[in-house]
Amino acid sequence: MKGTYTPGKIQLLYLDSLRALAAIFVVAHHALLQIDFGDYHLNTAQKLLLGMFQNGHYPVNFFIVLSGYCLMLPVIRSNYTLPGGVLQFFQKRARRILPPYYLAMALSLLLISFLIGEETGTHWDKSIPVNQLDLVTHLLLIQDVLTSTGGKINHAFWSISVEWRIYFTFPLILFLWRKTSPGRAILVVATTVIFLLAALKYMHQVYPLVNNTPGGVVPHYLLLFTLGMLGADISFSKTGFFSRWKIGHWTSGLVLSTVLLFALSTAREHYIPSIPWQLLDVAAGVWGVCLLILCDMVRRTENGRYTGMKTILNWKPLVSIGKFGYSLYLIHAPLLQVLWQYVLVPLHLSPFMNFVVLSSAGLLVILAVSYVFFVLCEKPFMTKRQPVAAPIPVLQHAV
Repeated sequence: MKGTYTPGKIQLLYLDSLRALAAIFVVAHHALLQIDFGDYHLNTAQKLLLGMFQNGHYPVNFFIVLSGYCLMLPVIRSNYTLPGGVLQFFQKRARRILPPYYLAMALSLLLISFLIGEETGTHWDKSIPVNQLDLVTHLLLIQDVLTSTGGKINHAFWSISVEWRIYFTFPLILFLWRKTSPGRAILVVATTVIFLLAALKYMHQVYPLVNNTPGGVVPHYLLLFTLGMLGADISFSKTGFFSRWKIGHWTSGLVLSTVLLFALSTAREHYIPSIPWQLLDVAAGVWGVCLLILCDMVRRTENGRYTGMKTILNWKPLVSIGKFGYSLYLIHAPLLQVLWQYVLVPLHLSPFMNFVVLSSAGLLVILAVSYVFFVLCEKPFMTKRQPVAAPIPVLQHAV
């Protein structure tokens, strides 16, 4: 698997931009969940707008795909080896993820103690009250395992524990990737996921407290992560089946995966409710891979047809938000409750206007606070970030 290096240096600003868009979508989704529409009449335009933010699970799926994609890049630069070895990888991941997470937990608990500890009938109610079991499971990053603890303290935290556990599988997946092939590694992961899903279903039947909901234990996220690895592999490959694919192919792939996801979602909601929701997540993962590869190809092309897309992906405000996207994800949920409880409720606005204000002006406030949190609680633990990525080797095979 020897690689040749691409000349010059490259910028991957689209990764930050996509991270920002996904994080903002999650905030808008949770803003929507904050509002009780009751019997409030929505016109068609309002229904369409709100419908855009109904499923907040998809951007979380994308975060997992993006994580696999990003973690694979330094591996590619090191010819399929972990720079510094396995131990250093775990140390870097722990330093990068855990301190901001624990500080965000402390902030959430502080706000619960003084401002948002009483139930108000909003989505935040699932995060309170907090007991000792909630604290212990969150400290150990196993809160998603139990139904009673999954949403406590901060209902966005469940995915942090999921991703944290995935990190421990990365060296093993990479070993299979290097010793066999990406295709075989993905096959092993997919088989393992099927087994784990069956085991989880059985465990839930025996122990109903085991959380097998979309906000609980989600073994199939391991497959999404691996698909992200494949996306990075394909993006920087010169040979293999996918090396022949051009921008048009990946555009078609993005369109087809969008249609597939919409068809599965519609079928499950209206016609075949027995369709596993995990299948929709995998379809969303495929969509995310197609998007990442397409964005990288757009970055490379000189075709003027893609100038608009390049402009969006390189837009400095979006790139900047992406740099503190983790902080935004960590603390947005309690901030939404603070804004709703102490700003919107006294204004007595309509439910729709509550959403508009919360997802616009409220979003700006949350972005500002998240940036401060980033500077104080996340940036000090980040590895020094280079504005320009190091050269990436071009792989000899993609699948």
